[in-house]
Amino acid sequence: AIAGVLGAYVVMFPQARIRTLLFIGPFFTLGRVPALLVIGLWAVIQLFAGIASLGVPTQQTGGVAYFAHIGGFAAGVVLVWLFRRR
Repeated sequence: AIAGVLGAYVVMFPQARIRTLLFIGPFFTLGRVPALLVIGLWAVIQLFAGIASLGVPTQQTGGVAYFAHIGGFAAGVVLVWLFRRR
């Protein structure tokens, strides 16, 4: 469900910026980065982890349903896009 909310957020607020902790070498600071970048990076990580988990026993992947995350994200994007007000 949260993946769907993330997908919907990207469609509804494409210009939004998220305050996050940024690591720059051994230092860190608070900064604002585009939500599209953060959520897009999360989606790409889920996709690659899902592909990498194909054919691997569940015990080694920790039982994470990566493709459920990808599907939820896609559903959030598509459903909000379909039902948005014009």
